[in-house]
Amino acid sequence: MYEGPPLKKRYFIEQLKLNLKGGMYIAKEFEENKKIIGLQEKLLERLSDNESEKKILSFPKRLIETKGHRKDAMYFGCFSLTKLLGEIAKRLGISIDQARFMTRQELLDALDGEFNDFELLNERFKYSVFYSVNGKRTFLVGSEARKWYKENVAEVKISETNELTGTPVFDGLVTGKVKVINHPNEIIKMEKGDILVSHATNPNLLPAMAKARAIVTDLGGLTCHAAIVSREFRIPCVIGTNIATQVLKDNDVVEVDAKNGIIKKKKN
Repeated sequence: MYEGPPLKKRYFIEQLKLNLKGGMYIAKEFEENKKIIGLQEKLLERLSDNESEKKILSFPKRLIETKGHRKDAMYFGCFSLTKLLGEIAKRLGISIDQARFMTRQELLDALDGEFNDFELLNERFKYSVFYSVNGKRTFLVGSEARKWYKENVAEVKISETNELTGTPVFDGLVTGKVKVINHPNEIIKMEKGDILVSHATNPNLLPAMAKARAIVTDLGGLTCHAAIVSREFRIPCVIGTNIATQVLKDNDVVEVDAKNGIIKKKKN
């Protein structure tokens, strides 16, 4: 993903083998897509016979398509940056994580031999705050960072609740045990039929998503990763609950109503 290391071609080949199911699945997706495009065209014909209005009405579709191009550009940028930072780290004799916590000017100074406070980078890695106001950049570490956070970031108190609401993206009504997973290291606890609850999913969590009976996230829109994958895998999914990872815990039993976007806690 954003920090790497970049995934190799072999990874994508294996994912295709796993998900395409001998080509039948992708053929079905193309067929479904054809139907949707046909319905869109009929709807546009009903809404307007004016070419100018048709262009306006089809604009949201074109806007959504740009998201794919935007993400491609972002991933390529992250991929290129990882290679660049890796080379800089190698020349400076530091880790790539340390290099990530340097400002642009510090990177330039370090390459010129004018920056060597690498212990400061370790402190930033542990706990830091970086912000910019009117072009002035500030990097705080340790106790100063914690003080700034306490004074400037409001913590939202979440009251205990047995019902959550969000945006439904793939229909279904299922019950299962919750597994809160935000990092690949946590995938090991996921069992087939569990309810995957995550702050926001990403490709690293696909093995857990493939086992899920339903997916619930804090964040996301209709074209987010969880929404796209749930529709591809035909998994009931509710996104944008805001607080699911804070009020649900591992092994809680919940009912996910992905038609109405409601998640209810059940008695264990």
